[in-house]
Amino acid sequence: THSRASDEAKPSAVFQWNGPVARRMTAEQFIDAVWQLTSSAPTVFDAPVVRAKQPAQETSRTPLTGQWIWGDSAANGMAPPANESISLRKTFTLESTTANAAILVTCDNGFTLFVNGQRVEQGSEWHQPQAVGIQQLLKQGENSLLVIATNGGSAPNAAGLFLEARIRMEDGTIRILASDPSWQWNRQVPAVREGRAEAISGDWMPVTVVPALSVWTEAV
Repeated sequence: THSRASDEAKPSAVFQWNGPVARRMTAEQFIDAVWQLTSSAPTVFDAPVVRAKQPAQETSRTPLTGQWIWGDSAANGMAPPANESISLRKTFTLESTTANAAILVTCDNGFTLFVNGQRVEQGSEWHQPQAVGIQQLLKQGENSLLVIATNGGSAPNAAGLFLEARIRMEDGTIRILASDPSWQWNRQVPAVREGRAEAISGDWMPVTVVPALSVWTEAV
């Protein structure tokens, strides 16, 4: 009957939306994503691009400029202690509103990323950089990127954070923010409540640029 058919057509379970699933990207995929977000892809390549074998044409046009950074436990070639957690931050000013923005981040061994105090991403597999859109969290005026970075292992070992953001402004200009000596670090890490980082006590100091390990370079 019509009544029976209607009953059989009803779904057996209620769909529940759990939010977007984070997608991990290679550096090549990140560049492609940034090109799509910012409409900045080159219209002419110097040579044909064979993605499976040679992404050099993309990276030569839009190279990643970030450096690997840490606190002073990595200074002078030292290996940071196992399980050390520190905070790293970058404050910056946007003169106008943004059209699109994406960020690529990874950390040996793990990280939690906040944009203007709001937690947006975290990861513990440094060999798989993660990319995420951040445009909705940016605003005209002062902004901040904050990362809680954690080293792993059972003995002192190499540690580093790599981050790069590409921001397309409303006028079409592209702003690049990358991990570099302009960042600061703090021995303290913030408490996190309801997805937001609280204020951090202690002194902010210049970061240490860490020589990139070959395995790090291969990852990004």
